[in-house]
Amino acid sequence: MEQNFNQLPAEVNPQGRELAVSRRAGGFRELQTYKKQPDIINRSIRPTDFVFALRRRWVLSMVLGFFFTTVVILIAYLAIPVEYNAKVMLRFAEDRQYILFKLPSEKHYLNDRNAQATLIRSNIVLGPALQMPGISKLKCLRDEPDKVHWLATHLTVGYTGSEILQISISGEDRDELVKILTAVRDSYMKEIVQVERDLETQKRNNLERAYNHLGKMKQRKEIQYQNLADRLGVSDSKNAMYSNRFAQENLAHWRQQRDMNLARINGLTMEIKKRSAFLEAMAPEEQGATREERENLRIQQRANLIRSLTVQALNENPTIKELRMQYENIQALLERERSVAMDPNHPNIKRLEQALEECNAQIAAVTKRLTPEIAKLVQAKIDNEEVPMSRAEKLAETIESLKIELAVYQAEYESCEKSYQAELAKAKTSGETTELQSLRSELDRMDSMYNRMGTQLDEWKVEAQAGPRVETITEPEAPRHNNQAIKYQTMAFLGLMTFVGTIIAVSGFDFLGRRVNSSDELSYGLGIHVMGDLPLISRGVHRNRVNQSIQGLLMESIDNIRTALLHRAEADNMKAVLLTSSLEKEGKTTVSSQLAASLARTGRRVILVDVDLRRPSSHRMFDRPLNPGLAEYLRKKVSLDEVITTTRVENLWIIPAGTPHPDAIIALAQGDMEEPMRLLREQFDFIIVDSGPVLTDADVLVMGRLCDGVILSVLRDVSRIPLVYEACERIRMVDIPLIGTVLNGVSFGKYRPYYSSYSIEVSTKGKSKARRR
Repeated sequence: MEQNFNQLPAEVNPQGRELAVSRRAGGFRELQTYKKQPDIINRSIRPTDFVFALRRRWVLSMVLGFFFTTVVILIAYLAIPVEYNAKVMLRFAEDRQYILFKLPSEKHYLNDRNAQATLIRSNIVLGPALQMPGISKLKCLRDEPDKVHWLATHLTVGYTGSEILQISISGEDRDELVKILTAVRDSYMKEIVQVERDLETQKRNNLERAYNHLGKMKQRKEIQYQNLADRLGVSDSKNAMYSNRFAQENLAHWRQQRDMNLARINGLTMEIKKRSAFLEAMAPEEQGATREERENLRIQQRANLIRSLTVQALNENPTIKELRMQYENIQALLERERSVAMDPNHPNIKRLEQALEECNAQIAAVTKRLTPEIAKLVQAKIDNEEVPMSRAEKLAETIESLKIELAVYQAEYESCEKSYQAELAKAKTSGETTELQSLRSELDRMDSMYNRMGTQLDEWKVEAQAGPRVETITEPEAPRHNNQAIKYQTMAFLGLMTFVGTIIAVSGFDFLGRRVNSSDELSYGLGIHVMGDLPLISRGVHRNRVNQSIQGLLMESIDNIRTALLHRAEADNMKAVLLTSSLEKEGKTTVSSQLAASLARTGRRVILVDVDLRRPSSHRMFDRPLNPGLAEYLRKKVSLDEVITTTRVENLWIIPAGTPHPDAIIALAQGDMEEPMRLLREQFDFIIVDSGPVLTDADVLVMGRLCDGVILSVLRDVSRIPLVYEACERIRMVDIPLIGTVLNGVSFGKYRPYYSSYSIEVSTKGKSKARRR
């Protein structure tokens, strides 16, 4: 199936609606939705894109790469000094050294590696190191305003193993480096390591003083305990402890009982006062009423109760409930009829009113009939029950019961108070026993602490002979080798990275232009038909002597394009074709002149019209004068026949652009070429129109409406894919048929295997001799 390359592939939106550009229908242009841009316009860079960009910019990449590489290497050579590196190694034991007893490990700052590195570069160590004889006067430190900061910056402290600490420094003088490292090492051992030893010694001395003091206190307490035990007549504190414990338990028991009774007495007293106040505030008929009055009140309450229960029973009767429901329904119907009927004496209203009266009479009759029976049943039920007491009687009865309970608790409280006082007297006599027990407990704690302190002192005295935690492994010595090899390696690495980075940067910047690399990007990426491609002819080739393979390749390529054009022209009855490009200098004039010459070689009468009135160049391709031309014709200076010029190619005529003039451009934009184009169609078989760029010249689309189709010229490595896509969209917006594109600047290597066996020599008179090798 033949593919239609005259339009971009239709995109489909999420609702399945096509977003392709619509055609003309009935002379009007349909409303169309926006199309999604092809993926090739916004896709990310690929390895092939990098290769294409490097092919275009390899000269610039190499020049900039060598330049920046040279600059970076020179900077590195001047910035990286040739230095020696001196170092000293110390061994740090992870745990405290011990001989027999492993003392508990404390979280000391010597256990923290980061803390050691910070301390070595701090003023605590570096200050005393700089004060050692001759250190501050060394050549590397002599002119430094802040010697401590300089030394801390140049010192490197790190661990090369689990227990190995390395201190190093770099500089140009090997002997000075050794002196500096020796001073730093000695200062660290004195200010940090020795201070830790002094702190441990001070801690041991403090413990020994506390141990002696505790022994003296313990001796005094023992004498006091023995004197008190002799006075009480007991051998030890256990017997005294048992008797004292029993007395204390009895005392606590009676104290608890006394307090509980007291709390109950207080609560009952407050409750009696509150209820008495309520009784005084009651109604006079209830407060001081006689027994006869209270009996009459009960009879009245009984009658009211019978009446209320009878009414309640009547309301629950099923017959009465059904009649009342009928009454409500009839009443609702009556209200609705009254709201609808205009006459209040309407028969329906009268009928509903009568039914309502009958239902009411039935309810009254049933109620009258059932009331005596229900009243007898309620009275019989109440007669079997006792008449309830009044509120005042209930409240008075409650107050009397509370007073009886209060009297009981008061008696219990007095009994508990007597027992408590008796046990309190016994407890006072056992106070000395309690003191004896307290002294015993204190002596036991002092014995435990005294023994622990003695054991710790004995262990410390033994472990004081153990080795130090920090010791020197290697003494500082003058280094034999410098960093010259590393310097050159660094320079080479930086140079290589700079060179590669420059190439990547230039290629990446070129990729941002989205230039056309091959015909596949036009046909498969943008969906535009590629009619053919033209080889890249070097500007350095001599005009009078060219290789036959190049000439043959050019003729074969343009003839292929001509064949495709003729096939399309016969199918669509085309006679006028417009050649344009997205921007200037993209090969449209070369394509138009070569295509016109190729059509003329077929025996057809062909005319080339240069309508690029801003940058005319077609006349130079055939060595013809610029004027008179189309600009003079549009300004009414000459006739059409006067601007038609012959060329050295048989059957080919040309209309030059003429001298650029604003009036000619305005006339072209106003459509003054419609009549000349009609006349040219009558005189010639084919009209090739060389126009300006479609994205910059507004008159291109006007001229395109007078032609049968448009061919877009694309120059490889120059034309940009987004601009080519925009140019195609502008052409389609005015419904000009886009025949296809021609790709210029294709590498000759693509065709070299086939055309490498031919050569041609061209004379200055235009005659050629062909010979076969």
